[in-house]
Amino acid sequence: MTSPAGGFYSAEDADSEGEKGKFYLWTESEIRKVLAKSDADLFIKAFGVEGGGNFTDPFGKQNAGANILRLPKPVKDLAAELKMPEADLQTRLETSRQKLFAVRERRVHPGKDDKILTDWNGLMIAAFSRGAQVLDEPKYAEAARRAIDFIFKNLRTPDGRLLHRYREGQATIKAHADDYAFLVWGLL
Repeated sequence: MTSPAGGFYSAEDADSEGEKGKFYLWTESEIRKVLAKSDADLFIKAFGVEGGGNFTDPFGKQNAGANILRLPKPVKDLAAELKMPEADLQTRLETSRQKLFAVRERRVHPGKDDKILTDWNGLMIAAFSRGAQVLDEPKYAEAARRAIDFIFKNLRTPDGRLLHRYREGQATIKAHADDYAFLVWGLL
């Protein structure tokens, strides 16, 4: 969701190929096709995969067999329940997750709303800056810095005023109060 130049895009659609969540959802059989039996069994248990699916779209339509992958309990608790070292469980789940991610990347991706908005980028800058401080993670600080540089380079008028929206090389719309407020918050 980050542009190559550093700004953060607005959103990604929930739909692909005309179905809500299709890119993100998994059936039990899809997982079993990708992973070895013991890894599939472990992954399905850990991520709350149900044979009939656990996903209902926002309009109340049950998507037969489709699952949102989520950890219903902490890995530490699951490791204790399975009587296995937490580090081993983490490694196995991550290896399986990477295999499924590689398969998912071959699916039709949802559309991306590639607008870059000053106010929302200000919120992202604030979040990444705080995350960098709390987690001592330099890559978060770098993401914030790149977004700031993008805004200062692309979302300002010649007299220094902010603009609200950037898309396809063009910055337009005079900034609103929330653009200024959220960017200042991010800069602080």
